[in-house]
Amino acid sequence: MIKSVKTEPVNVSVADYSSPSTSQQTYDLNVDPEIIVDDGYHENDHGHYVGLATQLSIEKKRELLQNPWIPPRNYDCESDASHLKRKFNHAWLDQYAPWLVYSKRLKGALCKHCVLVPPPISTKTMAYAVSADETADVAGKEQLSISGRFYDEIKKKIKEEFVGFVELKAQNASAIAEAIDNFLISFNLPTEDCIGFGFDGCSTIAGKECGVQAILRKKYPLALYFHCSSHKLNLVVNDANAVPEIRNTVATVKDVITFFREWTTRRNYAPNISQLSFLEPVVNALQAKSIDMISVGEHIKNIKNILRNDREFPDKISNEMLQKARAIAMDLNMEISVPRLAHKQTHRSKPP
Repeated sequence: MIKSVKTEPVNVSVADYSSPSTSQQTYDLNVDPEIIVDDGYHENDHGHYVGLATQLSIEKKRELLQNPWIPPRNYDCESDASHLKRKFNHAWLDQYAPWLVYSKRLKGALCKHCVLVPPPISTKTMAYAVSADETADVAGKEQLSISGRFYDEIKKKIKEEFVGFVELKAQNASAIAEAIDNFLISFNLPTEDCIGFGFDGCSTIAGKECGVQAILRKKYPLALYFHCSSHKLNLVVNDANAVPEIRNTVATVKDVITFFREWTTRRNYAPNISQLSFLEPVVNALQAKSIDMISVGEHIKNIKNILRNDREFPDKISNEMLQKARAIAMDLNMEISVPRLAHKQTHRSKPP
């Protein structure tokens, strides 16, 4: 619900988008100030238009770019970030004015250009598949994440790209299928080129008669339904637990994981277990039928030399790793530097 209140116009400082080189230049723009109400959001709150850029007119996009909703100075950002370690700072809106906006609806910051001018999605591919899964966002609303899978003829390989989120009004099969269908239509993707859907295996999705995949396949006849491999593995493990040997093995693996996960000290020792792989040739050699003492002595001597070199020349391995990292950084035009840690900021590094 949006309430309109007629008030005197005020001067708001916004970025000048007519010249990219003057991102800090400001001018006066007459807008109506927003009155915060508990039961609605401002119509220029960018949170309304996430994933809907293709449905907006040029005039509406221009209005949102030039006149976004700006929270007042006394807006309580801390209550929006009660589940986070840091809250939004109102000063960031001035510091990053050319692109940063705040959404009361989504309770977080957004890049206005990413919302209103998303990267174009090419429809030149001859065939594509769609994968989707639902999850809850920080506000507790169900969001359907949609990804596309297609063959890139230029790079000669299959690529998978994230496309966007869709807010679900309901969690039944017809609502989910309609949300996916409308999303594909909004990007002008031809129905005849869709050859697959990848979802999980719950009854709402995988139902043969009234499931999401059954509803979508009526409109996309060439699309086949594929079960998520991760869910398949979980189902296979559950069915395999009927075998006592497998059930005991899975229980042992879970106990080992729990043993290392409970204590930090145990986690620190866990990476050292892989170093025992140096002893594998000796163990295998000692189990051979045609083993002799001379061969055993040579194996043990080689293992001791490897361990001795690692202990006596630790800088050699570190220098080799650093040289490889520098070579990669040079290819990426990056400079390796030691980050400077700030005293008060304990959750992130502050580079020099």
